[in-house]
Amino acid sequence: MTRTRPAAAEQDADRRLGQHLLAVVRAQDAAIPAHRRAPRTVAEMRARLAQAAADDACVLCGYWRCRCGQARSTSTALTSVPQAQQPCSACGGAGGRVVDTSSDGVIRQSWQTCGTCGGSGVSR
Repeated sequence: MTRTRPAAAEQDADRRLGQHLLAVVRAQDAAIPAHRRAPRTVAEMRARLAQAAADDACVLCGYWRCRCGQARSTSTALTSVPQAQQPCSACGGAGGRVVDTSSDGVIRQSWQTCGTCGGSGVSR
């Protein structure tokens, strides 16, 4: 079956419809406040992640203003991370593991939370 090229009038109508839909979507998108708008490009996503990381507490010491540097400068022999921050020995710090129950050509994978650390990835 061969397809014929659409007539110029059909192409023009399709182009106008596409332009109209694009204008409507852009107008509706502009009406959404910037803090509620979903990031659509990789650059927007990276910027949001960087902002979220800057607003988060330090993963080692747990303080909003990291005190890890202060602890190292005041301590004479701080060579290891405190025991509470050591990776879980059961899951290796992943917080769980992927369980594969595939059979008969059907792939089934699910996440099983580590029971030792409760899914945090940090030993207790």
